[in-house]
Amino acid sequence: MESEVSIIVPVYNASAYLRDCLDSVIRQTWKNWTCFLVNDGSTDNSQTIIDEYCILDSRFVGLWKRNEGSVAKPRYYAMRFVKSDFVIMLDADDILGDDDYVERLMKRQSETNSDMVISHMCCFENETSSFIWTLPDNQFDCDQVLDGKSACLLTIPIWKIGLNGNLSRKNLYSSLSKADWANWDEVHARELLLNSNRVAFSNTKYYYRKNPSSITRTISPYLFDRTINDAQLVKLAQRYFSDDKSLIKELVRMHFAKLRSYIVAYEKIKEKFSKEERNRVEKMLAQSYDSIEVGILYSVKPKWGLVVALLRYFSCFQRAVILTNNNR
Repeated sequence: MESEVSIIVPVYNASAYLRDCLDSVIRQTWKNWTCFLVNDGSTDNSQTIIDEYCILDSRFVGLWKRNEGSVAKPRYYAMRFVKSDFVIMLDADDILGDDDYVERLMKRQSETNSDMVISHMCCFENETSSFIWTLPDNQFDCDQVLDGKSACLLTIPIWKIGLNGNLSRKNLYSSLSKADWANWDEVHARELLLNSNRVAFSNTKYYYRKNPSSITRTISPYLFDRTINDAQLVKLAQRYFSDDKSLIKELVRMHFAKLRSYIVAYEKIKEKFSKEERNRVEKMLAQSYDSIEVGILYSVKPKWGLVVALLRYFSCFQRAVILTNNNR
C-alpha cells in the first residue's frame, strides 16, 4: 500500500499560476497524497481557485490564515494538519515537472532509507521547455547518498543544489529555529539538511518559476529581510562548521557586501515606504548590523567604515553605532 505524502502549497495572490501548479499535483501517478492549500490572505481570486480544486478532488484541503509577509509561516501553519510521515513543499507558482515526481521520490527514499530526497530544481521564466539554470548541474552524481552536514555544504557559500520541492520526513521540522523574516525558509532549508542523517538525490524535475512579482523581488519592506537571513547563515556556519575558518570568513565577507548594498538601496527608496514599513526595514538592518560583530574575529574590520557611515544616516542606529564604537 502506498504511504501517504502531504503536499503543502502556500497561496498568496497566485491566481495567474495556481492552476498550472495544482494540475501538476492532480497528474501524479502516486495516488495517496493530500494537498493543503493555505490561502495566506490573498486579495485576488486565489480563494475561488482553491474552492474549485477542493470540489474537483477531495484530496485538496483548503486552509486560510492572515498574511504575515513570509512564505514559511503558511507552510508551518499547515504542518499542524499533516498526519503523513513525509512532506513536500510546493510554491503556488511552481510545477512538479514529472507526472511520476512523487512516486520516484518515494521510491528513492525507500531504496536509501533517507530523511530527505532532493530533486533537480529547474528555473524557468515563461516556458518550461527553456531553463535559465538548473541545480544541481548535469555533472552531479544523483546516485550518491550524503550525511546532512556534507549535503549542507553544497548550499554554502553558494547553492550547488536546490532544495525546493524536496521530500522530507515530517519530524525534521520539529526542531527548526524560531524566526520572523521573509526569507527564513532559506535558513530552515539548511537546518533540514543538518537534521538529516541521510540525504539522497533524484533526477526528478521541480520547475521553479522566476516570478517578477515575488515578495522577495518586488520593492517592499520584506526585500530587506535578506540581510538578517545572511547574518543567521553566518551563525549557522559557526555552529556546525567551526573548523572551516575560510568558509566562515567568506560568509562574513558576503554578509558585509550585501548589507552595504541593501543600506544604499534603502536610502534611495525609503520614501516609498510608510513609517511602519521603514521601522520594519531599519529593525532588520539593525539586527544584521549587530550580528556583523562576528566579523571582528575574521580580519574584516577595515570594511566597517562604509557600513558605519551609512548607518549614521538612520537615527534609530545612532545609539547602537556610538555604543559599538565606544566598546572597541
